[in-house]
Amino acid sequence: MLFDDSIRNIGSAKATGLKTVFIGDSVLVPGADYALSSIHNKLYQIYGKSTKIISSSHLFSKPRLQPWF
Repeated sequence: MLFDDSIRNIGSAKATGLKTVFIGDSVLVPGADYALSSIHNKLYQIYGKSTKIISSSHLFSKPRLQPWF
């Protein structure tokens, strides 16, 4: 399943057989199975007040550059 705000990406994902969710408008775009104006509102409805939504930058550490010499 792909969640994306790009109509082009939604179409490409659908062509490969994925289920798709268009984020940014509640109107379906070509290739979208579902559409949400905001994913944050839906996550809040599903998980409730106690759930913290963090950005992906908190999930992955950035590699530290090491000097080559």
